[in-house]
Amino acid sequence: PQDMKDTLPYLLGAIKEDRLKNENELTIKKRELNKLKKGLQEAKLINGNNFNKAHMLLTQAQDIGLINSNITGLNSLQDYSDALKSVLKWNPKQMDFPNYSYIDSITLKIDSLKKEKRQIDEQITSTMNFLRVRNDYKDEIDIQVNRLESIGLYNKLTYKEFNLGETNAKLSSFIPFKEQIQDSLLKLNGELKDVERETPKLLKYIEELKLKSEKIVEEIELCEREIDALYQQEEIANRYKELNTRVGIVIGKIMLWLESIEDVKFDSDLEYKIKQSEREVNNLENLLVQENVEDNMTSILNRIGTTMTLWAQKLELEHSNNPIRFDFKNLTIVSDSTNKPIPLEKMGGGANWVGFHLVVYFALHKHFVENNCPIPRFIFFDQPSQAYFPEELKSKIEISDNMLKDEEREAINKLYEFIFDVVEELKGSIQVIITDHAMLNNHRFKESLKEIWRKGEIHEALIPKEWYE
Repeated sequence: PQDMKDTLPYLLGAIKEDRLKNENELTIKKRELNKLKKGLQEAKLINGNNFNKAHMLLTQAQDIGLINSNITGLNSLQDYSDALKSVLKWNPKQMDFPNYSYIDSITLKIDSLKKEKRQIDEQITSTMNFLRVRNDYKDEIDIQVNRLESIGLYNKLTYKEFNLGETNAKLSSFIPFKEQIQDSLLKLNGELKDVERETPKLLKYIEELKLKSEKIVEEIELCEREIDALYQQEEIANRYKELNTRVGIVIGKIMLWLESIEDVKFDSDLEYKIKQSEREVNNLENLLVQENVEDNMTSILNRIGTTMTLWAQKLELEHSNNPIRFDFKNLTIVSDSTNKPIPLEKMGGGANWVGFHLVVYFALHKHFVENNCPIPRFIFFDQPSQAYFPEELKSKIEISDNMLKDEEREAINKLYEFIFDVVEELKGSIQVIITDHAMLNNHRFKESLKEIWRKGEIHEALIPKEWYE
């Protein structure tokens, strides 16, 4: 829809043929004028008494050591130019970066040492846990030995010396012999000595592991200090690199400024060019202002609306008793009633809509023909009479007069009579091509019929049958 709104004023003739050319030329001229004004502004800034830009570049060059900070007494453009040209001889300082493959090897060594330390720490933890269990076991043995030694005070008694009686005879199986108690005591004493003998060895082993772990820590710290030193070297190299980058940026600005000076020197007639360009822009603007597109569109659409109203009344369309117009803003047809405008979508049914579409198409093409607008002189309509057919006939390939009611036949005849009248009114300046199912028993209809594809010699439709079979 927006494309239609953009192009229709030109197609209707509201915009003259050379307006688009003038608008495009005005855009180009304005762009050129702005460029000239910007160039003049820069020229005044450079060639005038204000050397802010040159002084700023000089200060930046001095801050990073490109130019001696003691340079003073620069009073002319040439003085600044000579001073700034000296930086073009600058060469960047090179600084070696550390060997990253060596850093990687040290990093791998640190990882290996840390892994070894974790394994040693795990051994220390396991040994200490084992030692703690042995100590707990030793404590338990001490308790058992104390108990057995207390029982050993009655070493003269055996279970046979107890008079149990018949009822308690079964208890005899639970009372140990003295020899069994003594054997248990000897066994526990042996285990106790084993524990006491192994403990110093375990403690010594733990100390050895701790010393080994500490040595690994020292070695890791040594490697890390070496990496830190290499990274410090990298930081210094990066500083040189950053400085070189800053210097490169400043030199680029200075080179651009020096080039701009040369451009201005060779273009001394900027003010004359600006005045000439301003005259060209003003002439084009005045030319375009004189051509009021909106007023032209209003006038054209009013004339088209008059034609639409006349033809809508001829077709006896609903709401045609009101002025009919083409609403360019919303791209629809409107009937201006006394109370409010009525858009096409609220004006009757399908047959009425077909009628209004024919009216607006022919009214537009009448204007195109009469004003020699750049539009092809033909219209193609497909089945304009279909809206008048009853539902039971819409699927028929051919619909003749005798299949229709009187009011249906009359409406379709009126539709085609309107089309014939408009074509004759325009004296053959427009060609109308229609494909339809209707077959009217009407002299003008039969005379205009070019081909009956169902009965003609070629006996095929617009799309040949073999294309889809």
